[in-house]
Amino acid sequence: MIIPAAAGQFQLISPGAKAAFAYDPRTGRQLWRVDYDDFSVAPRPVHQDDIVYLVTGITHPELWAIRTGATGNLTYSDSVLWRLKSRVAKTVSPLLVDGLIYMVSDDGIINCIEAATGKPVWQKRAGGAIAASPIYAGGRIYLCDQEGQTTVLEPGRRYTLLASNQLDDGCMASPAVADGAIFIRTKSHLYRIEEAITKQ
Repeated sequence: MIIPAAAGQFQLISPGAKAAFAYDPRTGRQLWRVDYDDFSVAPRPVHQDDIVYLVTGITHPELWAIRTGATGNLTYSDSVLWRLKSRVAKTVSPLLVDGLIYMVSDDGIINCIEAATGKPVWQKRAGGAIAASPIYAGGRIYLCDQEGQTTVLEPGRRYTLLASNQLDDGCMASPAVADGAIFIRTKSHLYRIEEAITKQ
């Protein structure tokens, strides 16, 4: 993932086994690294301002908030702002909306977390097991579980369920949006869903 980082420099963020790295995408030069004790990172990092939020691996996954302005080997004391050690997804990417991180664990528990502090805001079950990452579109958060249920939430400091819809088969792939429509691929079909507009 390429992000705009401190002092106007772009950084390519690459989580890997035992460490995450940042590179200058123009030259390949390593800018910084931060070490952790895990491997097989699947979730995609997210970022806001000069902070990147990434999952450390699959065995004992943690969510770390890392300040991107420093160089060299980063330490917990100066650049790792906080670590979340519970209910962190092994495969599902976090979602960052308006200063809040939505982290969905593999068993379908949504954790809403303050991005600035790592403190929990609320926690709620969203359905069954989840492999698809949540998306944010049209002011709503969409979660698709492995049983075919799509949960639609209003982002914010209170859990607000807007809708719950069921498709025939379960979802493993993350949904996508384009041209006012949401595309959901289940185990057997590809759906395009959008609001019908009646011409007067």
